[in-house]
Amino acid sequence: SLMHAMQQEETARSYLTDLISRNLIQALHLRHDGTPSCCTLHPVIHDFIVVKSIEENFVTVLDAKKEALSTNNGTVRRLSLQNSVKQDLAGARNDMIKHARSVTVFGHANGVPRLNDMSVLRVLDLESCNGPVCLDGLCKLILLRYLNLRGTDVSELPAQIGELRCLETLDVRSTKVKELPASIVRLEKLMHLLAGNAKLPGEISKMNGLLTLSCANVWKNTGSVLPELADLANLRELELFCDASEISGDNKTRVSFSSDGFKRLKQLSIQGSLPSVTFVNSSLRKVEVLELKFEKGISDGSNGVSGIEHLPSLKHVLIEFSQKD
Repeated sequence: SLMHAMQQEETARSYLTDLISRNLIQALHLRHDGTPSCCTLHPVIHDFIVVKSIEENFVTVLDAKKEALSTNNGTVRRLSLQNSVKQDLAGARNDMIKHARSVTVFGHANGVPRLNDMSVLRVLDLESCNGPVCLDGLCKLILLRYLNLRGTDVSELPAQIGELRCLETLDVRSTKVKELPASIVRLEKLMHLLAGNAKLPGEISKMNGLLTLSCANVWKNTGSVLPELADLANLRELELFCDASEISGDNKTRVSFSSDGFKRLKQLSIQGSLPSVTFVNSSLRKVEVLELKFEKGISDGSNGVSGIEHLPSLKHVLIEFSQKD
């Protein structure tokens, strides 16, 4: 259930906090509430963790520079491909990776094993992989929970991605994906949708499991889909990237958040060349964090924000203006 999934995330955060307090993990940057936005490991700690993980057969490391598989010759459950540049390095052990539950790739996308060979895969992390990414067989990974394609060369998602009924996180930011498939609304367990510049599907308001949504240009071409987003019953965090040149009609100079919708939203972030934002009375009653980052240089000079006093739960406000080149 959604509540159970949220409890699991809270437990994971508590574990992370404990590791930071023990100095096993170093927080690089803290958010307004003291939680880390990114972390790192001391090189010595990192090397120790890798060695112990390999000894316990917790992870299998394949390094193209060493051209050797670090494992205890047991079943591969979690695979880390590092400096991957050759497809044959990953393909050489396909008989060993058919039980892999997690695959993380650093380097070239050619090192990614055939997805058809990993039917029980739950995590696929290809962030920032170089070269073309082959997604053949993706929609057959019915147990997949986490799919990270951020910063890859992917230009299109399979139309049948709605078959991934266990998917909880999808990240396609900084890719060439222009539109999300319509079938994505069938992903009832999807909690975190990081869509980047991809156009959102119709009927997105049906995705009641969404907790986090990051998207761009929700006002583009066919008008605003903001009212549909407002109907997302469990949405907690919303991040919008806007370009005023692509806003048409009455929203050209102002975007207004009404008193309807976003009943559980706690964090709102808007970035870009949006002219102005207005919050009416009784709107966004549970929002605790508001971050607005405007670009100066709009022709009508209407940059600004009004109605912040109508946000009764607000604890943190960040408003920035930057000059657009």
